[in-house]
Amino acid sequence: MTRFLDVPATARLIAKTGVTPFLRELVDTLRADYLHWADFDKSPRVACHSRDGVIELMPVANASLFAFKYVNGHPVNAARGMHTVMAFGALAEVDTGYPLLLAELTLTTALRTAATSVLAAQALARPDSRTMALIGNGAQSEFQAIAFHTLLGIEEIRVFDVDPLATDKLVRNLAAYPALRIVRAASTADVNDFGTLFVNLDAPLLEPAGTAPTSTDVPHRLRGWATFGLVRNLVVSPSVDWRTGFPYSVQDVYRHTSWTE
Repeated sequence: MTRFLDVPATARLIAKTGVTPFLRELVDTLRADYLHWADFDKSPRVACHSRDGVIELMPVANASLFAFKYVNGHPVNAARGMHTVMAFGALAEVDTGYPLLLAELTLTTALRTAATSVLAAQALARPDSRTMALIGNGAQSEFQAIAFHTLLGIEEIRVFDVDPLATDKLVRNLAAYPALRIVRAASTADVNDFGTLFVNLDAPLLEPAGTAPTSTDVPHRLRGWATFGLVRNLVVSPSVDWRTGFPYSVQDVYRHTSWTE
């Protein structure tokens, strides 16, 4: 019998398992698959491009199982009140061709993306990292934040999006995780000046530019100042600068910026 897994069934499965245990199992499964990378028969994705978007098929197989994922990307759907990205997939036996599973993959892909990010961070990020930045606060950012908070111990996330409403939605949805501090980043700029574009010859001569929160974007900062005229033309200008932290960027020996503190 071919099993069918739709969005409500997937949501119930995640709720029964728990988001954090579900993500942890995904990370473990992905790690096991990557350790057998050479055993997979990998094919380039098949893409069909149109004026308004793209539809793609992604096949993969090993000695016993074959799977494919169908996914679209249609930004114009937002104006139509529809999802811009949707996905489904199938799993079948290689020996018999018998289909075992037909499943939605929209919600599953969001969880898979977060789990893959955690897997990469476990290998590449500093183990004592407790702060990270999320530039772009769409739907996927919620999964990223939850995964990094619950699985990697991230305690503070600095968020930025050109659409303030997207950041508002992210902050609301992460309220269920009170131990996770959310800091809004309000100002951005080019993080590379002319001097930092050119580095030593052990690294590429010309580094790509990028944008990030600037040095003026300090978490929970309050500034005040005034000027008072006194006798004998004396002027006093007191100022107060209260803040909960200082912005900084971590760089390696090649002056590459790390976005996780």
